Amino acid sequence: MASIIHDSDSGKYHIRFRFAGMSFKRSLKTSNKQEARSAQGRIEETLRLLERGSLSIPVGAERGTFILSDGKRTAKPKPPKIRTLGNLFTVYRDNLPS
Repeated sequence: MASIIHDSDSGKYHIRFRFAGMSFKRSLKTSNKQEARSAQGRIEETLRLLERGSLSIPVGAERGTFILSDGKRTAKPKPPKIRTLGNLFTVYRDNLPS
């Protein structure tokens, strides 16, 4: 269902899989073969859950990201936009624990 590929240029592993007639290729961001095999197993399990209907992709979710994150993320995380020093301080104060 999913296969890992070692990129000799970067030294990192990539994974290829198909879902709903679409082909996906993503970097696993690791050069460790054991970590890549572990990720491959988790992705294959997520694909099995999707095929069985035990897990479903939310509307509007990015399919590749959802499958790669074991069904936890719907989109890639986006950093907050900070345009001024005042905005930086506001974001900092808003994120301080109470």
